[in-house]
Amino acid sequence: GQPTLAVALRPNTLRGVVRDGRTGAPIAGAQVSVGAANASTAADGSYSLAGIPGGLPLVVNAAGFDRTPVTIGPLTTLDVRMHAGSVRAIYIPFYLLTAPNRVRTLIAFAAGSGMNGIVVDVKADDGYIAYASALPLAREIGAQWPGDMMRLDEVLALAKQHGLYTIARMVVFKDNLLATERPDLAVKDKRTGQVWDDCGNGSTYWADPYHKDVVAYNVGIAEEAARMG
Repeated sequence: GQPTLAVALRPNTLRGVVRDGRTGAPIAGAQVSVGAANASTAADGSYSLAGIPGGLPLVVNAAGFDRTPVTIGPLTTLDVRMHAGSVRAIYIPFYLLTAPNRVRTLIAFAAGSGMNGIVVDVKADDGYIAYASALPLAREIGAQWPGDMMRLDEVLALAKQHGLYTIARMVVFKDNLLATERPDLAVKDKRTGQVWDDCGNGSTYWADPYHKDVVAYNVGIAEEAARMG
């Protein structure tokens, strides 16, 4: 007789709905991925992935929920229920970004030791920020750190590759750079009318928390950080 060839086929598409495991409510905006194939869930919690690689689990991340890996079976539909959990994160201070290899080591350590997130400084307590902001005020005062530093988008991409939540930390009104470059936006010493020197040694200045431009500046940085992920 003729020789036969048995071929096992596997689906390369996957769809389903992500829900809150306690309430059953759909979870919108969850990040769903299988390897490099990724998508966000719609308002009804639904997702659809195409071109998924074999041998890898479905991984679902959503704010306020535990990272959820799910084994993919032979079906093309896979619904997921997520459960609320706490974030266990490692902190990456602003100036540690000047040592990229150390940052990469810490992210790998976090992923391999049961943590599920990183906290990274996007704005330091001296006023410098860790990326090229499009805000006019940030450009005016030269807020981007002028030295060599690991790009923030690289940090975020590496964290997401490891399935870690990314949490931005920013110091708001303690801002030497803004206060010295724009004294009109700084807290003043009412006795002298000069910028308030908190420690008396030129080390600590504050931006005026009641000035609308200072508030808008910090809100703008927070919004840019959120858009970056």
